[in-house]
Amino acid sequence: GSLYEGGIRVPAIIECPKLIRKPKITKYPASASDIFPTIAKIVGLPESSMLKPQDGISLVPLFNKELTRREEPIPFHSRGRSALIDNNLKIISFPKKGLKGIEAFELYDLEKDHSESNNIAKTNPKTFMKMKSLLQNSNKSIEKSMTGKDYKEGTVNEGQPKRQFWTEVEEYKEFFDQWRKRPEYKSRLKNIK
Repeated sequence: GSLYEGGIRVPAIIECPKLIRKPKITKYPASASDIFPTIAKIVGLPESSMLKPQDGISLVPLFNKELTRREEPIPFHSRGRSALIDNNLKIISFPKKGLKGIEAFELYDLEKDHSESNNIAKTNPKTFMKMKSLLQNSNKSIEKSMTGKDYKEGTVNEGQPKRQFWTEVEEYKEFFDQWRKRPEYKSRLKNIK
């Protein structure tokens, strides 16, 4: 649930034997929003079949050559908090405690500061303003998508699955006692029967 690296940076494995000739490891920034564009490219879906705006990019060019810089930033948005990663730079925004409608921002250089312990927003005002603008534009786009304004119908289609957290999924409940013993689930399951 955290927008710091410990909450969003996870490893991924892509297996596609027809397109990936040799195994490799890369540090190229990617996200879950890249999955659909990548699969669409692999199966040859026409560009016209994609809804716009499209948050992710196809990772197919990465399969057999090393890419170093991502052209599109990666947005994250969850429960009133947001983050945006633009290669080595990352900006995080969250509501300021006790001040309704006021946001706090933090800026990090992930290449130099993996633990996000040195907020460089004040010492790099020009970079901070650029990243803040990118984040705010991303948040506006996400808000439009969430309210259906990106779709020709102008609304989110009825019949969409309701949002639910994994602790609310009936099929998982039989595993809760076992998962309570694990540190990553312990706090989430503390008050759930």
